[in-house]
Amino acid sequence: MPRGGDPGPGPDCPAERLCTDLTPTMAGLLDAVAEADVALYPTVAFPLSQWIISATAFQGVLIEQMERSCQAAADRQATLPPLLKILGDRSKFQILCVLRQGGKYNSELAEELGLTPATMSHHMSILLANQLVTVEKREAKLRYQLNREAVGKVATGLAWVFGLEDMF
Repeated sequence: MPRGGDPGPGPDCPAERLCTDLTPTMAGLLDAVAEADVALYPTVAFPLSQWIISATAFQGVLIEQMERSCQAAADRQATLPPLLKILGDRSKFQILCVLRQGGKYNSELAEELGLTPATMSHHMSILLANQLVTVEKREAKLRYQLNREAVGKVATGLAWVFGLEDMF
């Protein structure tokens, strides 16, 4: 950041915005070194690291993004197995395949798949709870539809976990 009264680049300069938009991690480091005679340098040379060497501190400007990315990876790995278990159930998978063609009522799905309405309701409650289907009330009846966005996120998450995202 500019020193000695020099205003430096304007607020529209990307580097200035980056330096003034301190992440909470960087702000914490600033608090830690405020009392000491330490120079703090935001750095893109080592953007995913945080170093304190004698009287100099280097704070990677992308460290918060790396932390969020690591958390997102952990979240994906935690949420995918239960969803894959649901998709591994033949009846639930068949329901989703039928709904791919368009919305249907519970009784229509039950008849098409040879399941009782009670069994169908059980499966639908699980699919709804996991947001794989949506429901719309029509004439006092529930019409179910495939939640394409949620199913797409499962596919994308699975591809990401196995490093196959470039295949989509």
